[in-house]
Amino acid sequence: MRGCFAFLMSVSLPLSVLLVTMLRRACPLRPNLTAALAGLAAAAGAAALLVPFHPHDATATDLLVHLVAVLIVVGLNGLLGARLLDRTA
Repeated sequence: MRGCFAFLMSVSLPLSVLLVTMLRRACPLRPNLTAALAGLAAAAGAAALLVPFHPHDATATDLLVHLVAVLIVVGLNGLLGARLLDRTA
């Protein structure tokens, strides 16, 4: 389970940074929502990359670890990414 969490975080966070950097030029109307959805997309991409290497079936604890990783990435993007995307501040 630690391996899943580490993989999800190590792939999701750089993808989040890349997405927020690319979205900076878009000038979104709702930067909080845009940054949070970019985090969700990055976490989904990391989860899709994890599937071929996942060593076991999905159990309740494994799904909980995945949910925690996704919530951390979305939360960090919502808090930090919105500041980068907000051009009025």
